[in-house]
Amino acid sequence: MTWFYLSLTQAFLTAVTWLMLKRSQNKGATNEGSLFIYFTFLILGIFGWHLFTNTPFILPSVGWGAVLILGGVIAAVSNLFSMSSFRHGPNVGFSLALSSTQSIWVTIAGVLLFKSNFNLAAILGILVIIIGVFLIYGKSSWTDFKWGKMALLSALVSSLYWILVMLVSRAIPDLQVTVILIFVAVPQLFVFALARFRKLEFKKWCSFSLVAFLAFCGFLGALNNLAGIAAVTTAPNPGYALAIASSNVILATFFSYFFFKSSLKRQQVLATFIIVLGVVLIRLGV
Repeated sequence: MTWFYLSLTQAFLTAVTWLMLKRSQNKGATNEGSLFIYFTFLILGIFGWHLFTNTPFILPSVGWGAVLILGGVIAAVSNLFSMSSFRHGPNVGFSLALSSTQSIWVTIAGVLLFKSNFNLAAILGILVIIIGVFLIYGKSSWTDFKWGKMALLSALVSSLYWILVMLVSRAIPDLQVTVILIFVAVPQLFVFALARFRKLEFKKWCSFSLVAFLAFCGFLGALNNLAGIAAVTTAPNPGYALAIASSNVILATFFSYFFFKSSLKRQQVLATFIIVLGVVLIRLGV
């Protein structure tokens, strides 16, 4: 049952790291600045673990390496959409719930491109997620739902990233997951750095306390990824580990309420649980 506790650990750390990034926004950090520092220390953490375990690097070919780099650029765009949603949304958990709709697009792509299994549970999961999205939208106007649109865009863009990672993983089965993580994380640093140079806004995120806060967040992010990798690779079915890890959305929803006094409307909380249920159904059914 070690995989079970690792999945719970991943869910907890995922919720905490996203809330810490939200906290950095409240401290005056820009989206790009926060993500730049976060990913810098996430990469250092993963690279350090790779060296500590004394695992040899198996590098992909130039072509597949380019695919991973492209995936990293796409992931950077997705993360920027997520941060925008956090900044303007009523609750971090609601934004994460909408971002979970990536499961729909990845599932459909898996069936069409990789001939993945697709059963009644996965179909039901997709329908349940769609119901949850409409419940979160509620009576909001399309203009007021800007934060939700950012989260849904993040999900759509993120699905492209996962499709590219799936392509590389199937082409090179022996490629370590830590190597993939490093290959997709480094390009994100360049995207965030370019955004900072373009806007010339370094002072907002250069205080020592803020950098230290985000550095700690980055190391937690590395632990989060490593726990997730260990859970998926040791579980009797990878879908079981991913399903448990999806509870991070619920944790983030209530943590956001207690620590940031975020909105916690009954209908949106119900919608969050419904979306998580849909994600669980998809991950168990595919």
